Amino acid sequence: LSQKIEYYKISWMIMPASIVSLISLLESEKIKRLDTLKTIITGGELLKKSTFKLFHSKFSHIKIIDFYGCTEVLSVLYKNITDEEDFNRDFKKVDNLSLLMYNEDGDEK
Repeated sequence: LSQKIEYYKISWMIMPASIVSLISLLESEKIKRLDTLKTIITGGELLKKSTFKLFHSKFSHIKIIDFYGCTEVLSVLYKNITDEEDFNRDFKKVDNLSLLMYNEDGDEK
C-alpha cells in the first residue's frame, strides 16, 4: 500500500480503522512513502485512541477525519481529529445534507 501511495502521489484515502492501525506499524524506512498523503477518512469501526496516538506520532502531517455511521447509511456525523487532546466522540453533523424518503412504491413521502 505504501508503495502505491508513493508511486501515484495519493493525497487522500478512505479506509477502515484497522488499516490505519496497520499503517501506524510501518517501519521507519517506509514512512517517507506517505509524504504525499494529507488526509485519511476512516469509519466503519471504532478508531482507538492508542491507534491514533501511534499513527499521529509518525504521521503528524496527515489529517484524520473519523466518520460515524458510514457503513449503515451515508455519513451524517464526523470528527476531524487533530491531536490526542481532541480525541473524543464529539461528532459534528454534516450541514449540507438532505434526506428523501420513499414508500414501497417508490413514491416520495
